[in-house]
Amino acid sequence: MTSRGTWSIPVPDDDTRWLVDVTRTDRRETITPDAFPVTAIVRAVAERECAPTTHLPPLYEVVDTDIIESIYDAAAGSTQHVTFEYVGYTITVRADGTIAVDD
Repeated sequence: MTSRGTWSIPVPDDDTRWLVDVTRTDRRETITPDAFPVTAIVRAVAERECAPTTHLPPLYEVVDTDIIESIYDAAAGSTQHVTFEYVGYTITVRADGTIAVDD
């Protein structure tokens, strides 16, 4: 089964909203965040866990978040990526700006 949707996520600090695009094919979600991929990862996993983000461990405990930001911001055409485990999910961040969340 494949489904696709977009929803906005309010940011508690201000009135800014992100649009997160999620594509699910079986148990994979591909997220294309507008900004801050680290926050988008935590929010996507929290959504799948039906839990607030505050109930998840900090992402920096499992991966250097600077690496995520540098790969996400890599030059066009780069094939760099990083894959890591977070709360039982396999997360892959690619230089093309996509983030995959797999069971």
